[in-house]
Amino acid sequence: MIYYIYILQSKKDNNFYTGYTSDLRKRLEEHNNGNVTSTKYRRPLKLIYFEGCLSQKDALHREKYLKTSWGKRYIKNRMKNYLTGRAEATTTEISKEKKPETFNESKLIANQGGTIAGNARKEIEDKTGKNVISSLNIKELDSKIKQIEKKDTKK
Repeated sequence: MIYYIYILQSKKDNNFYTGYTSDLRKRLEEHNNGNVTSTKYRRPLKLIYFEGCLSQKDALHREKYLKTSWGKRYIKNRMKNYLTGRAEATTTEISKEKKPETFNESKLIANQGGTIAGNARKEIEDKTGKNVISSLNIKELDSKIKQIEKKDTKK
């Protein structure tokens, strides 16, 4: 079984909620249906990040870490550069043009790429009214994971 550590963002107050579950799709529905006390008055919520662990103990440990100040910092840095590879592609293009020579110059370019990708994600979501990470993506991922799990149990 796979356990998911997930982060939701409230569209009402823009704050985050971190949790873990073995059924990400079901848990997201529970949150958005108001069945979770912690997020009941913060709906609607959107999934902005998730990770998978093979053991419940590891998932719980990771969830607790992500709720610490170090974990929150990790997520902010991780999300800053996340948009289905656009941050990396943008950073690569900027690097080709500017040819950084020092670590600090490279770091600045990475931040620029992340900012551009973040703005692009926001623009896509604003124009389409849909999350870049959607429940459809989760269903597809869940289906693929179940296929992999079935293959692993056959071996």
